[in-house]
Amino acid sequence: MNKQILLGLSACSLTLAASAQWLVPNEGFENWTASSNYEEPLNWHTANPFGSGLNVITASKDSISKHGGNYSLKLESKTVALLSLTIPGVATTGDISINMQGSFTIKKGFPFTASPTALTAYYRYAPMAQDSFEISVLLTKWNTSNNKRDTVATGRYASKSPQSSFAMLSVPVTYALTGVDPDSANIIIMSDQIGYAMAGTTLNIDDIAFTGGNVGFRYLADILAETHAYPNPANSEVTLSLPSHAGKMKVSVFNAIGVKVKEFDTENTFSKIDVTSFPQGLYLYQIADMKNNILSAGKLTVN
Repeated sequence: MNKQILLGLSACSLTLAASAQWLVPNEGFENWTASSNYEEPLNWHTANPFGSGLNVITASKDSISKHGGNYSLKLESKTVALLSLTIPGVATTGDISINMQGSFTIKKGFPFTASPTALTAYYRYAPMAQDSFEISVLLTKWNTSNNKRDTVATGRYASKSPQSSFAMLSVPVTYALTGVDPDSANIIIMSDQIGYAMAGTTLNIDDIAFTGGNVGFRYLADILAETHAYPNPANSEVTLSLPSHAGKMKVSVFNAIGVKVKEFDTENTFSKIDVTSFPQGLYLYQIADMKNNILSAGKLTVN
């Protein structure tokens, strides 16, 4: 039966209880923003702003070596000749600052309210000598009693082993606080250990996802305007109704195990999605602006 889905925004936070993958911003590194002499992966920060003035670009998009989609993130350790030091390629979902001695300070992160057991990613690694790359995870929650961030959970994965083709890695997440959901997450990826970087080491990363635990879909959204989704459940056609002033948006649809089954851009007041191949079941839709800031999410049942 030919089914189409009508999607819309709703002014609420959402929990979809399912064993699934939590989205990481720009998880496949498909979206990039251009600066004067470098590009940055959207929703990530790298050392490029620091190194660009010295003609040292340590993070770039790689259209040749990739796991899925069009690009992967390539991090490369490089020497800053003017400062007589070698810095690793680094990328983080938080904010990053670097001093003239090559030390990094990384803060903040992105909104996140799940309690996963692991972070997975696909990687390819070409170290120089005995270099070691690292991926770290930090889940935190703001403590209103002392106005500080509590560490809810951490994770770390490091390896020296070369990997010539893409393979999956898993970063176990260990909880310091039990029964506490975080409100933020930060992911930090480095091609080398700070202080031990060797020029020429490269690390490609692609398709990052949180898994396990209470992972489902839960987003706290700032709603641009009142919209509607009908009918829901749907068995033939549903239309995405957006306010005319909302501008261009990205609509993504995921099945109950977190697999993205549809994605498109729209700025129409009413937009329809043909989902002829969708099996019956529960789906989640996500609305984001063109900078991948999540605006809303909701549940939809296909009969």
